[in-house]
Amino acid sequence: MDITLSELPSDDEITLTCSRILASGTEDVLSYHTGGTAVVAISHQLVVKFGAAVTFDEFNNQTIACQLLSQSESVRVPQPYYFFQRDHIGFIVMDYVTTEMAPPYEHVSAERVVALLHVFATIVSNKPGSLSGGPCRGLLWSDHHDFTPEKIHDIEKYFSKRLPGVSDVTLNAYPAVLHHGDLATRNLIIKGDQMYVLDWASAGYFPKLFEVAAMQRNAEEPLLLNVLQLIRSTAWLSEEERAQANHVVKAADSNIRYVV
Repeated sequence: MDITLSELPSDDEITLTCSRILASGTEDVLSYHTGGTAVVAISHQLVVKFGAAVTFDEFNNQTIACQLLSQSESVRVPQPYYFFQRDHIGFIVMDYVTTEMAPPYEHVSAERVVALLHVFATIVSNKPGSLSGGPCRGLLWSDHHDFTPEKIHDIEKYFSKRLPGVSDVTLNAYPAVLHHGDLATRNLIIKGDQMYVLDWASAGYFPKLFEVAAMQRNAEEPLLLNVLQLIRSTAWLSEEERAQANHVVKAADSNIRYVV
């Protein structure tokens, strides 16, 4: 889809349309979390994600991910067009990815998610952290303060101090690769031979074991349980990487005790 900024609705039009659709409760409300974030279709071509937790950093993450994966034959990212904020509510306007599969996530297999991880592992950065350069967000990080690492040693220290009595987290042997951080079924859409990946709020560059750690923290989902089982049956992670992933999960579980 090729849409220019001049073809997009105004901020006021988008705000009013989103409010009207959300209040109507129609099928144009694609997702909604009570008191949180909503995604609504404002046309056959555009959706808007909005809420207090929707930020410019997330928009930048998605923009960068879209560029990084633009040449992939199997993995794509909905094109984000722009971000604006109104009364502390952030809005991201992006392409509407439609599919004849309903619901689309039921057609995602563990094998396709593992293939997705292989694609991510080919995209490497010398600098770890959020794609946009902002604070680390998501299932593995504390909500109580901003953490912006400069090097992998900063991440080792971050997790090690949350694991009293446990050996230090050791990550410097592993390259920082593209990381999504929330590969839940709701964020994966199959369209033909391609998988579209949604919600890049937690995205960054981290060792590939971090994706497994995030899945372990979100593993009540049957798909992710199957993915983790498949990973355990392969050489995707070494034994040491598995151990480090478990350390990261334990440290993330302890984040509430470290609020400063």
